[in-house]
Amino acid sequence: MKKDIQWVGTLLIAIVCWIAFSSVSYAANWDYVCSGNDGTKYYLDISSVEKDGEYLRFWRKGVNAESQDGEKEFCSYHEVHLAKPLETRMLQIVSYDDNGNVIRDYSNPSEWQGLRSGSILYVIANAAMHYVN
Repeated sequence: MKKDIQWVGTLLIAIVCWIAFSSVSYAANWDYVCSGNDGTKYYLDISSVEKDGEYLRFWRKGVNAESQDGEKEFCSYHEVHLAKPLETRMLQIVSYDDNGNVIRDYSNPSEWQGLRSGSILYVIANAAMHYVN
């Protein structure tokens, strides 16, 4: 009987930790921002927007009109350096198939690169600035 209680307790703790540390899915509040020429719809998680000095961070989601190489949607975490010229890098990306299964989870920060005015990421970063406190 004690082993059953311990096993249930361990399982419950594991589930709570998984939910608490699942950075992509918890408390997301997706707001539609724009669409790409290929029909991909882009969203901003307004609850994830944070500004720390000259850095802006946020999650964006892309939902492809049709699956591309098995990928239906993706969520990516970005950091924008607000100095002149603007620079950005991706901190994490998680891709999902048509059934919502994770097919890629990559969390190695990319290199800094220029943020082109008018690009989709620029439009999303600009929208994110409206949610900074």
